[in-house]
Amino acid sequence: LHFKQSTEFKFRKTRKDVREKFFKQIKEVDFKTVIVCKDKTEIKDKRFAGNARLFYNSIILDAIRQISKEYKNRKLYIVIDGQEKKTYRKTVKTYIRKNSNTEIDLSYHDSKDDLLIQLADMVAGAVSFSKKTDIGSDKYVKSVKKKIITPSLRASAHTGVAIRPPEAPRIIQTVT
Repeated sequence: LHFKQSTEFKFRKTRKDVREKFFKQIKEVDFKTVIVCKDKTEIKDKRFAGNARLFYNSIILDAIRQISKEYKNRKLYIVIDGQEKKTYRKTVKTYIRKNSNTEIDLSYHDSKDDLLIQLADMVAGAVSFSKKTDIGSDKYVKSVKKKIITPSLRASAHTGVAIRPPEAPRIIQTVT
């Protein structure tokens, strides 16, 4: 795309022309993605009321479950976007390990330094954009549809997970 090495791609902050170039280019990239969608207005579980972190954890766990179905009996290397406090990181790791039957190595990275986190952000942002705007806004999602392994895409809270080819199963997630 001919951008400086320091350029960070985030769907909401990226100009339309750059988005179009980005999605045209990634058609040729070897990756799969999982998108977990939750409509916040349809959530009936009272545990989530006023608890954004628990809601966030449940979205991550849903993504892990989807990935686990696709990559059975594989250790998952998950990198979460952000530089959370150490106590919260431990809480997330504990929550995921208690609620998942998959072996997981979980870490946090800054998206500025990780292209796969940026890829996940762009795809998740495209899904969110397609759900919130008029007809024709799904052109970005259509361009990567064959790379999406998620069974259904609906609603407003989106977690994007970009997966490298099977020989290097490093998973990245980001929430938009």
